[in-house]
Amino acid sequence: MPRKPRLNYRQVRKVLRPFGIMENPRRGKGSHRVFSHPNFRGRPRFYPVKCHNPNQQLSIKTLEGIRKAFDLTEEEFYYT
Repeated sequence: MPRKPRLNYRQVRKVLRPFGIMENPRRGKGSHRVFSHPNFRGRPRFYPVKCHNPNQQLSIKTLEGIRKAFDLTEEEFYYT
């Protein structure tokens, strides 16, 4: 299995946009931002992400947490 690519905050935002998952500007404090979808597969979903610099790469654990929170497959998340 190939290695999973590391993405930065801006790339994650681009990947999630086609699924209707947006950054919620009114949630999150300080350097934390929240991705949300009001009705993702039957229920509202939220996931907070630390973002000190939009160009900094996110850790694999954070990327996997986002992917699992929104029930996306690896192909949908990493290779679209």
